[in-house]
Order: sequence, then structure tokens, then C-alpha cells
Amino acid sequence: MKSLRMKLFTGISMFVVALALLIVGVWAVGETQTITMQGSVNFEIADKSLYVKDVRMQEDVNSAPYSLKDQGKFLPGYINGNFDMNLGDFTNNYGSFALYFDIINTMDETTSETYAYTVEQPTAPSGTTVSVSILGTDGTTLEQIPQGTVKPSEISDSTLVTATIKLTIASTSSSSVDLSDITITINQYIPEVYDYFTFDINEDNQTVTLTDYNKKLSDSTDIVIPETIDLVDGIWQEGSTYTVTAIDNNATSSSNGVFFNSEITSIEFPSTLESIGEAAFRSCSELTSIDLSNCTNLTSIGDEAFRFCSGLTSITLPSSLISIGEAAFQACYGLTSISLPSSLKAIGNSAFSSCSGLTNIDLSNCTNLTSIGYMAFSGCRGLTSITLPESLASIEAYAFNSCSGLTSISLPSSLTSIGDYAFSGCDKLSSATFENTTGWYVTEFSFETSGTPVDVTNPSTNASNLTGQYLTYFWKRNV
Repeated sequence: MKSLRMKLFTGISMFVVALALLIVGVWAVGETQTITMQGSVNFEIADKSLYVKDVRMQEDVNSAPYSLKDQGKFLPGYINGNFDMNLGDFTNNYGSFALYFDIINTMDETTSETYAYTVEQPTAPSGTTVSVSILGTDGTTLEQIPQGTVKPSEISDSTLVTATIKLTIASTSSSSVDLSDITITINQYIPEVYDYFTFDINEDNQTVTLTDYNKKLSDSTDIVIPETIDLVDGIWQEGSTYTVTAIDNNATSSSNGVFFNSEITSIEFPSTLESIGEAAFRSCSELTSIDLSNCTNLTSIGDEAFRFCSGLTSITLPSSLISIGEAAFQACYGLTSISLPSSLKAIGNSAFSSCSGLTNIDLSNCTNLTSIGYMAFSGCRGLTSITLPESLASIEAYAFNSCSGLTSISLPSSLTSIGDYAFSGCDKLSSATFENTTGWYVTEFSFETSGTPVDVTNPSTNASNLTGQYLTYFWKRNV
């Protein structure tokens, strides 16, 4: 029994000694990892749209962060320029700590403009490791601080945080860290590949529409629209892939198109494009050429899409194009010629009006074209030659008004109607040949189905009648 007690006592003694050594060891390790921080965290940012609602301290990985605002060590405010955030002195024995800066990203009070931001990894002071990350409201890591949704005047205690910047500092050999040696640089996020574009996801959840182009930020005049984009939670980054199929109409608050009045000189269109919206490129006077030949899915060009693009000298259209909208190329003074595809079915009202540099129009290949719209080529004073297709059924009112350089025209056998004033102001027109000379008559009103018969066998007389005697009448042919 004595021997048993001795063994038990010896065993307990050894355990106590081992435990003591373990405690001493842990204390020793903990002591070597003691870290003290002091000074101010430096922030660098271009503007003051980021509002810091709170700063939280986490002294070790097993403890929850606590609010420095609640302890009276931090006052909410904007990060503006070179911003120093003095958090006082802290000491812990864990060798590392983390600071959480809770950010509210705001919109401009007047314009409602807002931007996303990225954060650069700071340089670590000697004897430490430092890292920065952006956390979403659910704790997941983000690539950027998302765009803001509130204005500065709307911020209150209940305003939700946009994202959190987490700063982690660990000691490798130093027992003291001067926070003033750490600079967190925040940059406005401008994705190069999307060149200041904004996209909206379409109803099919597979394609997107280009809805805005921020010309105030862009320093490039050569634009490339991507065929596909990746999107995650509203941020353009690796994720779900969407196909770009449309350029929106009247996308901006000024009720003008996406690229309205911008200084772009060239643009590369995606082959996936299906439509170009109203006024999309209106008043882009520096744009010199448009090549849509690769856009084999493009079927429509919207009203005023390229109106007032006065520097435009050449246009190449795709074989898929079906319609050209009203005033789509109006007042493109630099255009000298244009070739329209066989797929085209309609030329909208005023589509090429006031294109005074246009000298030649060849529509012979447009075997699906049935109508030339109201004032479609009105004011094309330089026009000397036009070739119409055999499919054409109607020429609307004022279609060739003031084409003062036009001397002759051949009207196809398929034609059944010519609107009033169609050739008004065509002072040099001396010959108009009707390929089908039977059944023509003129009426004072468009709704009339009978009228005064007209002999159209003489090209010279026809020209005189179209520009003079029957200028104000509607021409029709019995079919």
C-alpha cells in the first residue's frame, strides 16, 4: 500500500511540474508576442464620398470586435484626402489584431453620381505583416466597395453599412507598431475592359443592354464595346457571363442617348449586337467612321441614332439590317456615299435628310425595300445619282425634297405611289423614267382611290410634272 501511495504521489508531482512548465511556456510565448500599437492610420482617397460609421477592434481571433465609437475613441466622419484616424494606444499579448472600418459609400448630393472603390495593400512596417480586405455585409470578401445608395444628407444612425475595410496587423519581431507608418490607399474603381460602361441585365437573364457611358471620366476617344461581361452582385468581375446585345436609347437623365455629344473618334461594336437605340450616338461630331459589318445579328438602328454626327464620312452596314429609324443619320454632312444591305425593308422618315455631302445612293441591292420614308433624303443637295430597287412600292412625301443636284431618276416597275412634294426643289431634274407606264393618276388627297390620269411615257415631261404641275399631288398607280 505504501508503495502504491508513493507511485501515486510521484505521478501527481510530475503532472503538476509538467503543467507548471506548460503554463510558463505559454506565458513566455505570449510575452514574446506582446504588441503595442500607437499613432494614426493614414487614408488616401480622391474624394470624400466614403463615410466611416464606426471602427471596431478585434484583439484576437477568438474574440468579437468591439466598437471604438461606443468607447468614445472614435467619431464618425468622412475619409477625405490624407486622413489621419487616431485610435489611441493598445496592447495585447496575442501578437496580432484587426481593425474593422465600417464604410457607408454615398452618392453626390446634386448629381447622384456614385462610384465603387478598390483598396491597395499597404506596405508593412518593419517587424510586422499587414493586410487589407473588403468585407460585404454578410462577411464575404469583395473585390470592391460597392457603389453608394444614399446621399450625405440622408445618413443617420440607422443607415446600413455598404462594406467594411478590414486591416489585420501581426507581429513578426517587433513589439510596437506605429500606425502612422501604415497608409491605406483607396482608389476609384474604373474597370478598364468596360471603359466606363453601365449595363442592365435583360429579362432573359442571359443578355445585357449598354445603358450608360460616363464621358466625364473617360480619357479615351477610341471605344471598344465588349461582346460579353462578367457580373457579380452588381460589380463587373469574374462571375456569371452575359452577352451584350443592345445599346439603350435615351439612357441618360438628359434624355439623350448613351454616347450623346461625347468626343469619341472611333468605336468597335460587338458582333453580338442586335439593336442600337434612339439617339445613342447623337451629336458625336468627332466620330468619322462606323463599321457594323461584323454585327450579323443587328436588325434595327433607332431613331436619331447617329443624328448630327457631322464628322462621319463612311458607314458600313450589316447584311442583317431590316430597318433604319427616323432621322437616324440626319445631318451627317460628311457622308459622301452609302451602300444599304439587301435585307433592308424600310428607310425611316428623314433618315438621311440634310446629308448635304451625299453624292450617290445605290439601293439596287435592297431587294426587300418597299418604302422610302417622309423626307428620307430631303436636303441632300449634293446628290447627283440614285438607283432604286425593283421591290420599291412607295416614295413618301418630301422624300427627295431639295435634292437640287439630282438631274435624272429611274422609277422601278414595282412602284405604286409617290407622295406630294416628293421632288420639291429638285430644280435640275430633267428626266424621270417610269419603268411601268400604265395606270398612273394623281389626286389631291392621299385617301382617294381615283383621280386625273397622267401620261408618264415621256421622261422629260415626267420630270416637269413631278417638280411643277403635279408637285402638290399624290401620284398613284392602279394595280
